[in-house]
Amino acid sequence: MAVDAIGSLMMNFLVYAQRVLGVFEEAIAEAKAAGTDKIAVVALPVMGAFPDLDMVRRARALGAVFYVHDPLRNIELLSAGSVATHELQGRDAIAQARAAFAGDLHRKAGDALASPLFYGGFAFAPGGERSGAWSAWPDGLWVWPRWQWVKEGGRVLLIVSVRVNKDTNSHEAYRELQKELATMGDVERETDGVRDQPSVISAESTQADAWTTAVRTTVAEIRAGKLAKAVLARRVVLQSFDGFDALTAIQNLKTSNPTSVSFYWRHQDTEFVGATPERLVETRGQQVMIDCLAGTALRGRTDYEDDEWGEKLLHSAKDLNEHDLVRTGVLAAVAGVAQVSAPSAPKLRRLTHVQHLHTPIRGELLAGKTLFDLVACLHPTPAVAGLPKDSAAKVIAAREPIDRGYYAGPIGWMDADGNGTFVVALRSGLLHGNRAELYAGAGIVGDSDAAAEWEETTWKLAPMKAALGVESELE
Repeated sequence: MAVDAIGSLMMNFLVYAQRVLGVFEEAIAEAKAAGTDKIAVVALPVMGAFPDLDMVRRARALGAVFYVHDPLRNIELLSAGSVATHELQGRDAIAQARAAFAGDLHRKAGDALASPLFYGGFAFAPGGERSGAWSAWPDGLWVWPRWQWVKEGGRVLLIVSVRVNKDTNSHEAYRELQKELATMGDVERETDGVRDQPSVISAESTQADAWTTAVRTTVAEIRAGKLAKAVLARRVVLQSFDGFDALTAIQNLKTSNPTSVSFYWRHQDTEFVGATPERLVETRGQQVMIDCLAGTALRGRTDYEDDEWGEKLLHSAKDLNEHDLVRTGVLAAVAGVAQVSAPSAPKLRRLTHVQHLHTPIRGELLAGKTLFDLVACLHPTPAVAGLPKDSAAKVIAAREPIDRGYYAGPIGWMDADGNGTFVVALRSGLLHGNRAELYAGAGIVGDSDAAAEWEETTWKLAPMKAALGVESELE
């Protein structure tokens, strides 16, 4: 979205000035009657296409930014700034988010037809101690954005939310929005030229010998019947004099992973970026949609080789066992929240770099249950933690010398009616300063081989390395 497009947006804002002011006045009147703050919501049609990624860069001038592209659902979302941010701490962060969401809805006023898409997410292990760059991230974040561009199907809306009270002047609130548009317009546009490949000056990784020991110890415990599965992750840390450009990375991820959900989340001075193939759960009304991904093989260099790898995966006893643990674990986890069913055998889900065993689970929410309840009972799934959950959590805590942060945690968005999507933040990395921290994990079962699991994590690291312009074999 170029500077002249910002100008067009400002002109559009002027065209709808009376509508915006009218919504503000209604919300101020509601605030006076209720004796409490209200949040005025107004939705405006956008002239032209959804903003390009340069607008994501401009939006950083307003603070927190969240961007997501879901190609399979034809949804694109850009949020900037906030009118309500909830930083949540503790193992019950998801329950806290549900309460915060319900409390926020009581403040909504103004345009009855407009529904902002709230967004947020949770650490892989809420209640654990954050370290390093993840220190700035609480156990959970739930945000009501101030500015939001929403593309769903062929329609693009701009949704603006403004906190008002009995003393708010509607014209002053309107002028503040104009100033924020001008602030984004003042950010210099970067050239569209090809950026130089970053020069990596160092790379650190989980040590191979430590990985081998952790995997072999875990396999022995699984064979002894102490648990059924544990997912171990490793981290690669890259450093560059030039730093890494998160927006170039997200553009590359969108292009090279056309069936994955690409996301960008800026919190304070860190940027969390990824393209995940795994949806944790979606709700539309009472309908529930869950995807199970577990069991991995490479993509082939030819169609014949690709099919050969896929057939091996479909008949791999080790991978089928791992997948069945995930499938049965998910079905058991949601039993008290939704009534669901699943096919008895998985199919292939082919991505750019790898292919997975995939089982779709579908059903309906039980009365009184919400998307938050589904997230709480599903996370962490056996695909990213293991089974049983408590035993797997202890193994991960004892054998992973890293803080996963929000890697493999649930992040998502939801409208005021509770319809929304949460994905599992896989194939991702945290960028801060001149560092990029990338993560990948592998499911360990009774017949796992340490070298093969290391190789699997290398495949899974490839998309983020490629997006950053880094050679995939560099570690």
